[in-house]
Amino acid sequence: MLFSLSVTPSAYSLNNLMQDSNTWVKRGIVDFLHPQLYRTRFSLYKNEIDKIQANFPNASERRKYAPGIAFRANGVNWSAEDIAKCVQLNRNRGLSGESFFFFEGLKKNNNLIAKALRDKAGYGEVAALPDPIIVT
Repeated sequence: MLFSLSVTPSAYSLNNLMQDSNTWVKRGIVDFLHPQLYRTRFSLYKNEIDKIQANFPNASERRKYAPGIAFRANGVNWSAEDIAKCVQLNRNRGLSGESFFFFEGLKKNNNLIAKALRDKAGYGEVAALPDPIIVT
């Protein structure tokens, strides 16, 4: 069994929803965390990834992160190039991947985003699932 959660970014979650996702990661009670980093441009997304890296200098904790990326955030459509940059940033920072919101965005403009992910972001091969954590 893998336990994962999709949450809002940690500061907002803690201050507004009483959800302390950073502590969940540090205590090892979640296998994966998918913060909804639905930003309108790459620089804002990168700022959020910088916060994750600062809070989790330990690579094994950073691997628990697979941030959410919206193909359209607050009325702004992301370019295929910026989506690919987000994926590359995640790889460079040692995150385990990303989750995308939502499926229809892959198919817009004659599958533009899907093709960019396949050709420019390393999604051209079938991904291996992570090993489940066995609790005894």
